[in-house]
Amino acid sequence: MTGGLFMTKLENLKKRKGIIKPSKRVGRGSSSGKGVRCGYGNKGAKARSGRSKAVGFEGGQTPLYKRIPKFKGFKSLNSSYKATITLKTLNEKFSSGDVVDINSLKEKGIISSTCRRFKVVNSGNLDKSLNNYITHIKFLNLDAVNYYFITKCYKNYIKNKKSFCTRQELQRNFVEGLGYSEQTVYLVGFKESICQYLDQCLVHTETIEWSNEKQKQIEKIAKYVFEDEVKAGQCYGLIELITELSDLPELGNNLYWTELLIADILTKGDNFKILGDRKNAYVPVSNPFGIESFEDLVCEILKREHNGAENLDLFCQKLVDLGIVKKRITHGMLGNSNKVRIIGQEIILRELTKDA
Repeated sequence: MTGGLFMTKLENLKKRKGIIKPSKRVGRGSSSGKGVRCGYGNKGAKARSGRSKAVGFEGGQTPLYKRIPKFKGFKSLNSSYKATITLKTLNEKFSSGDVVDINSLKEKGIISSTCRRFKVVNSGNLDKSLNNYITHIKFLNLDAVNYYFITKCYKNYIKNKKSFCTRQELQRNFVEGLGYSEQTVYLVGFKESICQYLDQCLVHTETIEWSNEKQKQIEKIAKYVFEDEVKAGQCYGLIELITELSDLPELGNNLYWTELLIADILTKGDNFKILGDRKNAYVPVSNPFGIESFEDLVCEILKREHNGAENLDLFCQKLVDLGIVKKRITHGMLGNSNKVRIIGQEIILRELTKDA
């Protein structure tokens, strides 16, 4: 207190009398001061403990949010319109050599200006070559586009390498870059003008400067090697013997001959058959032993050298040493097993079994 005045400070403040009320005594009967029912009324849900009223609850009748009509669905603010384009439309709107991308489609009025995605479906024919499809749109359905166009791009890429091309590089460019499926890219690798050069490596026939004359020459050499092997008591030829010869046709771009390349070229000529997963043994289509498949070859070897039956492990090791298979014979390699069967640890001619 100064000069008769009282200075109010925080430490001098006091609560007003009566502002603090005692808490309500609940569940104490008449002593609570609220009557016997303690202010909760007579029985019912509101008088029970644990009772909670849900938001929108109207006593059991249909609540308002269920009575009012609704509009189905909604429009997302982040949606992007996706258009569907047919091959017929591309064929009509574009000329040969044009580039098909999101901008060119909008310029020609094929899709709306708000469209950010589209796919091409295989409806109609595409009889012209269009330049590369978009590289930055991964959801374009490229596999529905004319298969001829996909094959052409694939072949041109390998041909322009002027050397062999790895499947890893092709997958990186066509699957990860352009959005084709792995299966499509893999299957195109077996086209007529593409040959297997090394394991997981492909080469174009124009890269090795292949011709019909060279094809006849390599087939003549393969037939000569086969006849020599027959004279030596074998029923098949080996491609590894062909690679050792010095009179093979010369390849372009300084490439050398490989066993896989010779096997693939002989197969594409339709005059020879490659037998076994090693891709080393071969026979001419017309041969004196009637061998047409790997099972026929196994059957002929069993007859000639093993009296029709042999231990499976020993026989597999023999074929590995001969360069016919990589590791061992499987049921899948024998096909329908019409001539040869694998029973336990033994491989035997079917005619020697009880159910022959």
